[in-house]
Amino acid sequence: MLEVSAVLITRDDGERVATLARHLLGFVAEVVVLIDDRSGREVDAALSQIERCRYERYKFEGFGPAKRKVVGLARYDWIFSIDSDEWPDEECVRSLQSLDVTSPQVYRFKRLNHYCGRPIRGCGWYPDWVVRLFHRSVANFSDDIVHESVKPKTSSMEVRELEGHILHYSFNGSHELLQKLIQYTSLYAENYQGKPKPVLLILLRAKFAFIKFYFFKKGICFGRDGFIISLMNAGGVFHKHWRAAEIARERK
Repeated sequence: MLEVSAVLITRDDGERVATLARHLLGFVAEVVVLIDDRSGREVDAALSQIERCRYERYKFEGFGPAKRKVVGLARYDWIFSIDSDEWPDEECVRSLQSLDVTSPQVYRFKRLNHYCGRPIRGCGWYPDWVVRLFHRSVANFSDDIVHESVKPKTSSMEVRELEGHILHYSFNGSHELLQKLIQYTSLYAENYQGKPKPVLLILLRAKFAFIKFYFFKKGICFGRDGFIISLMNAGGVFHKHWRAAEIARERK
């Protein structure tokens, strides 16, 4: 058994989180879950019967602060970070089990994002490299409210690559994609401190985002799925800048 703490944050999906926790405990020493205090008690109930799984509630103040908190709750210095809608594939697990954990390092995996159960290797979604394994003496999550990431504490620390994929079952339809878009872009806008972008620049950025994801990032190869993903990506660019301008006007 690896002396590694698997950590994740969640708001809902008690059964899915419990299933993931049981899977992770097949190769890590413990699982630590941070539960958004806005959620009901389904997650607590689902996790309460799982040995070597600890959980705690928290007031959500952004993804970066939440990830840093759950890392701090871990018993072990080696951290395997995973989201509640992700799953390590067999090759990823083998990479973890064969790893030499005597020397502090930082490792990243390819994340394979899915839309309606379909793996998407385009639209800017692949290869989606993410740091998922690290020793907390040499790295930790950034404080970013959204789009948080693991950052080495020194520039000399090399981020190494491991075989396998983190399978990301993120969206079961356009409604979920839209909800996530609004959530992330709204958090970005609320914390944006720069000057509001002109309307024409916002429109141009959104237009070129669609062209980038649909044509240059091969969204066109994925039919209707590639089209809606590219369109939503462009919509995210539009909404975060438009909402930031609205908030700036409200604060005057």
